[in-house]
Amino acid sequence: MVTGAADRILTLTEKQSEHRMDLERSVVSENLKQSKLGRWVGFCQMGSKVTRVRSATRTRNIRAKYSMEYL
Repeated sequence: MVTGAADRILTLTEKQSEHRMDLERSVVSENLKQSKLGRWVGFCQMGSKVTRVRSATRTRNIRAKYSMEYL
């Protein structure tokens, strides 16, 4: 037996636990950022599609009607 081995093991375990919690915090933070970004991108895409549909159905714009084929 090595003297102080138990203390060394506990210290190592505490450091590993702190490191793991820091990693989990950063992962959760990044996931939230990506989720918000995804919602905004989806919102912008839906707005674009709604605008194209309204433009194609309310006007005689050939370009807008052509763009409806790609919805």
